[in-house]
Amino acid sequence: MTKTLYHGSRTILETPIPEKGNRHSDFGSGFYCTESLARAKEWACDDARGGFVNTYSLSTEGLKILDLTAPPFGLLYWLALLAEHRIFRLTTRDASQGREYLRANFLPAPEEYDAIIGYRADDSYFAFAQDFLDNAITYKQLIQALSFGKSCEQFVLKSPKAFAALHYEYSDFVDGNTFFEMRKSRDVEMRSRYSEKRRENDADAKKRYYSAARFALPDADAVYLTDITRKEMWQGDERLR
Repeated sequence: MTKTLYHGSRTILETPIPEKGNRHSDFGSGFYCTESLARAKEWACDDARGGFVNTYSLSTEGLKILDLTAPPFGLLYWLALLAEHRIFRLTTRDASQGREYLRANFLPAPEEYDAIIGYRADDSYFAFAQDFLDNAITYKQLIQALSFGKSCEQFVLKSPKAFAALHYEYSDFVDGNTFFEMRKSRDVEMRSRYSEKRRENDADAKKRYYSAARFALPDADAVYLTDITRKEMWQGDERLR
């Protein structure tokens, strides 16, 4: 099978170099691409000066690919990998313990794979993950927040075998005046939808709390990272559904 991948950049990049990958990127060092041309155009534009979308073909035959968006993996594995590589500001003991629990119980082994598929933790997605680690939102709220932009998935080449299977096709210039504004607008829209949904969920949570207090009912939707840690929950745990 052959995939078409796009990489948004300031420059034309015909030959990606594995050693130049940033180990503090979402999934560690690697070559970060996407199957979405629209997203690649946005990611090429850090400002109004614009950039380039580099197009590649990748033969996936024989490649071992870790898909964090599909069973048996899932959201907690994605978070564990972020917690391993990205720098989060954790100010409470509960948040630090939660991060360590994720890393200890959900961290996949990237070195066993040639490529990884998962959400890109750009400005808004990183903020959502930060809120969850800080126990400011529930697991359900995090799922809802990430669903606002499913096309923010990225395809990351990790191994020499994957790089050898990647072939450069061509590059196109991207107008920053157009796509930088689109990138900013999309981020603002996602944050706005997230804030609105969070207010709605917080109001619902209060209703459920009083109902539970009156009728002794469990609040199945209010699962925070502290609950996952203390109750030793797993990705497939019934309490996370």
